[in-house]
Amino acid sequence: MFEVGKSYRITELERESNGLYRSNNDWKVTAVDGHLVTLEAFHHPEPRTLNTMSAFFHSAVPVTGDLTKEPVFEDGEEESEDEQVGRNETTGY
Repeated sequence: MFEVGKSYRITELERESNGLYRSNNDWKVTAVDGHLVTLEAFHHPEPRTLNTMSAFFHSAVPVTGDLTKEPVFEDGEEESEDEQVGRNETTGY
């Protein structure tokens, strides 16, 4: 499912005081070892390992771009809320 060098929007379930919510973050895959995937992104200081067999792993959707570098905008443009890469998006339920 995962390819080294490709970027994905990873959705995981996370716990908070009111229960579970979905967290979406964009990551670049740097290594795959069975069901363990090593991920990197500019918004996270160190690589992390994702266990795709975890009950908290929800999905991964391919995205474009190099997610190990912070986005650069021309002419003082700012990214819109919908374009923010690697920001948590929470959906409570």
